[in-house]
Amino acid sequence: MALQIKTIADNIAALTVVGVTFYPLTQLDEWELTGPTFFPDPIDFITNFQPTVDSFGTNATAKMHVEYDLNFSFAYEQVGQEYGLWAIYDSMVTLFGQIMDVLLTTDVVGEVDMSVRGISQFGVIVIPNNTQWHGCKIALHFMEFVN
Repeated sequence: MALQIKTIADNIAALTVVGVTFYPLTQLDEWELTGPTFFPDPIDFITNFQPTVDSFGTNATAKMHVEYDLNFSFAYEQVGQEYGLWAIYDSMVTLFGQIMDVLLTTDVVGEVDMSVRGISQFGVIVIPNNTQWHGCKIALHFMEFVN
């Protein structure tokens, strides 16, 4: 069985939250963001990759599970478009909550366990085109079984 990393990313990109654009892996070169956006973080997309053998046997036959984190960014609004973070903070937090509700209540891939590893940089983030946005980084933790 192949790892479901690409399928997970595609299924997350297919989620719907009113007012948010979800980008798939195939559009990471399109950095003309125009509003609230949720996208795979291309700099550290896959981190904390850890395979664990759960039974005897060779790598080809042993039961094992793999845990890893997939990292995403939520970019709400480019810095400087309003009167600062506090002018948009309430609506940014509200939209962030809606994204988290969808992530936490949707099985992105049925046979894969997902949880939130952590939220960081809630405020100003730098996206890969080197512009600053109000938003945050979101690490999602996955565990899937192999063999």
